[in-house]
Amino acid sequence: MDYQKLARKYILLNAIKHEGHAQLRPAMSTLFSEHPELTKEHKEIEDVFMFVITDINNLSLDDQIREVERDFPELLEVKKEKKEEGKLPPLPNVDKYEQIVTRFAPAPSGALHISHLLRAISLSYLYAKMYDGKFVLRFEDTDPKRVDQKFYDWILEDLNAVEIQWDEIAYESDHFDLYLEKAAELIKDGKAYVDTCTQEEFKNYKMEKRNCPHRSLSRGEHLERWTKMLDGFFAEGDAVVRLKTLMDHKNPVLRDPPLLRIIDTPHPRTGTKYRVYPLYNYACTIEDHYSNISHVFRAKEHQHNASIQAEIYASFGWTPPESTQFGMVYLPDPWGKIHKRQIRQWLKEGKISGWDDIRLPTIRAFLRRGFQPEAFKELAIASGLSKTDIRIGMETLDSFNRKLIDPIANRYFFVEDPVELVIEKVPQLTKIAQIPLHPEFPERGNRELKVFVVKNKANLYVAKTDAQQFIEQELVRLKDLFNIVVEKVDSLQAVFHSREVEIVLKKKKKIIHWLPISRDLVKTRLLMSDGSVRNGFSELATRTLKIGDIIQFERVGFGRVDQIGAELVVWFAHK
Repeated sequence: MDYQKLARKYILLNAIKHEGHAQLRPAMSTLFSEHPELTKEHKEIEDVFMFVITDINNLSLDDQIREVERDFPELLEVKKEKKEEGKLPPLPNVDKYEQIVTRFAPAPSGALHISHLLRAISLSYLYAKMYDGKFVLRFEDTDPKRVDQKFYDWILEDLNAVEIQWDEIAYESDHFDLYLEKAAELIKDGKAYVDTCTQEEFKNYKMEKRNCPHRSLSRGEHLERWTKMLDGFFAEGDAVVRLKTLMDHKNPVLRDPPLLRIIDTPHPRTGTKYRVYPLYNYACTIEDHYSNISHVFRAKEHQHNASIQAEIYASFGWTPPESTQFGMVYLPDPWGKIHKRQIRQWLKEGKISGWDDIRLPTIRAFLRRGFQPEAFKELAIASGLSKTDIRIGMETLDSFNRKLIDPIANRYFFVEDPVELVIEKVPQLTKIAQIPLHPEFPERGNRELKVFVVKNKANLYVAKTDAQQFIEQELVRLKDLFNIVVEKVDSLQAVFHSREVEIVLKKKKKIIHWLPISRDLVKTRLLMSDGSVRNGFSELATRTLKIGDIIQFERVGFGRVDQIGAELVVWFAHK
């Protein structure tokens, strides 16, 4: 790929946007958001951008526009295209409803997964806002064996953190009496029955397309059985309420599906008051009906659930809401294969630190790394409502997030596995390096890195990985300081060469970061997304950081400050 041409294209676009004066970082951010696959070449591309931007900023605005018209005419349509971005397609049959009402119904059995946010949560919320409707947050907490009070709290915390605001909050556990009342109605009407077959027995009947022998009992006998379920006559697993459909239905899941079952485990919100609990499809149908839900968004993998719910709706004579299916969102490995049960097992085995461990695909973990709510929203909109399964590379989410955090992230040096570099023939004038906290926002001020020069000799730290790539007689730029020539690779010795940046850029030589050797350096630990740790030092200016600050370690990447004190701990976000 021609990086020089790419650089001119995106710098010209940025220059015209800013009345003729291009800004380096925003121009690069635009490139990486549109070509996330190039982030792995970040360093080389940055060098080219730094070289090209000087040339373009020396052109008049008219000359810049003429170059765009000649070489990049497609850029003239950018503003027009942008108007259509950030929009969702319209919902079906909105005119049928007085108010559009959507819902998200998580089970409080674990922390929310990022795939929840990218489809079910964001789409339900955004469509409610799009139509000035109502967004209902409903806790699907009808299985006392799965729910835990802390997960109720975490779900609320996570949704608040990603700026998802519900208009109404509901708990299915508040409506157990309603579920029992409606079950009694179905039994009285002969539309449901109490089955006391074992699981294996009913499975055989279902596969053979034969009625369970209990199915033909009278309504009175089933009502008596129902009372026994409520009163404790039957033990857990001995009886279930089933919907009467067709036992020879072509779809096996629709052959007398279960509606309610017995569980003797106390519920965290209702204690031991109930022992007959609704199953998912039964509770969901009743909740959606009484909450006036107009549109439901579900992954296409839940098609069987949708079919069962349709049967339940029909048994009550109700009209189901509009059901909009979307394809699955697959994250890259290892995130795409991590499920709640696996996380629980890892916690039990002590393999992870918690539900917000940096290796997990939970919302809590991504927020702790420095991902912004707006990035998730943009990705959700970009993913849309396609029924096609989509695979989201992390570079896509990274690119959305990079656009948001690049302007707010101050820059600092972090030297991993520092090794000492001895530089000779250094002029006495080069004692202090004044480096902007952010190159695009000079009003934020500078960081000062004091270089101690004794008898024309300076001792600095550089990263071990950079030092290992040194070649003798190679020209190297110490970023924001001066140029050196490597004399001896084995003993890491070099000599001062020059101060001008252009000398290195024109020769396309490497630019590396560094730190002065000083007791003021900050011991730093950078926690990577795979759980590995990179140790080293960061500059003195990082002592002013606070927990939650988003920063960029130059040539390393963006991250969020997680701990401060004797050691600075930063969670890595992305390049």
